[in-house]
Amino acid sequence: MTLTDWKALVSEAAEPTPPYVYLSGGEPLRLAAEVWGDDGLVAFSTSLGCAVNINTNAVLITPQVALQLVKVGLSKLHISLDSADGPRYHVRSVSGAACWEREAGT
Repeated sequence: MTLTDWKALVSEAAEPTPPYVYLSGGEPLRLAAEVWGDDGLVAFSTSLGCAVNINTNAVLITPQVALQLVKVGLSKLHISLDSADGPRYHVRSVSGAACWEREAGT
């Protein structure tokens, strides 16, 4: 679906009571500004009164992205880690240990 399609779906679902919008599956932040931009899905959904949650592995969160998510009204951000230690994360992750180090802040 395109961003326009998603906006139409949220718009239709927002009447009469705005829903809770949960972005998950794959990595939602790979869609970049289509999710967190001023004209993205989070900003559009919150403008209709929807609460929005994103489930992410946090690899794509930069200071700019974090500030933008706050700006557009993100309600909740859930961060999922595949493992509590680097070696196991390396086996599960496409990018391996580099992702673990970034997510774990090591």
